[in-house]
Amino acid sequence: MNGDGRSASDSNVVSLAEVRRQRLLTPNAGSAETNPGRELELVMFVTSGRFECAVNGFVAPLLMGDFVRVPPVLHFSVRDVGPLPGSIVSRHFLPGIEPGFFRELATALPRGSCQFPARSSQDYARLRDIATRWGVSLDCGAAA
Repeated sequence: MNGDGRSASDSNVVSLAEVRRQRLLTPNAGSAETNPGRELELVMFVTSGRFECAVNGFVAPLLMGDFVRVPPVLHFSVRDVGPLPGSIVSRHFLPGIEPGFFRELATALPRGSCQFPARSSQDYARLRDIATRWGVSLDCGAAA
């Protein structure tokens, strides 16, 4: 894991595990860094706890199983507001993917996880099956 919370083995996954204890999270969307030449959305999935997300001045609560899509170049912040530290998994996807895919993915992520499961794991195989049904590749969030 490098200093900005990105897994060195999977650069399009942004893990907030290292900064979640600070209780104020402002992940870097970094679309150019993770997928040069494409504009990607950051999608954050809450796997435990309670958060507030502010996007362009609009504040919304986020609970376990919820997700939020942040288009590129939009300013946002996420604040952990629960009694115990919560967990969020973040990942970049191409814009235009159906919300149903993200809802299904949000409920399939392991509870309390801070990053996508290892590609060799059974949990990842389940997420890949969901993505295939929706015509999405988990490798870069592109259409399959």
